[in-house]
Amino acid sequence: MELRKLIESIENYNDEGIIFAELIEGSYLASSDAQVIEMSDEEMSLPTPEVAEKYCSGKAYFLEVFLVKEMLDSMRQEHIGSNEACKRIIHYAVHDA
Repeated sequence: MELRKLIESIENYNDEGIIFAELIEGSYLASSDAQVIEMSDEEMSLPTPEVAEKYCSGKAYFLEVFLVKEMLDSMRQEHIGSNEACKRIIHYAVHDA
């Protein structure tokens, strides 16, 4: 699923999930392939590249589902559209996470 669409449908995912997304030429894009993985407690102690290789080869850690939900709630109060929200979330994942 495209990262943009996954973000738009984030309410359908468990807060405990972790988003992994494809890097395209070294960057996350709204069109990057993405998926949510729910990891066991044991897997949470593993390096994220190992988990990515096991469940979603070719993707890298992006953000936790609960964090994206919190960010979107805040942006909705500011009446920020979904395209801008996606850009801001990607920016946060790259520069602040």
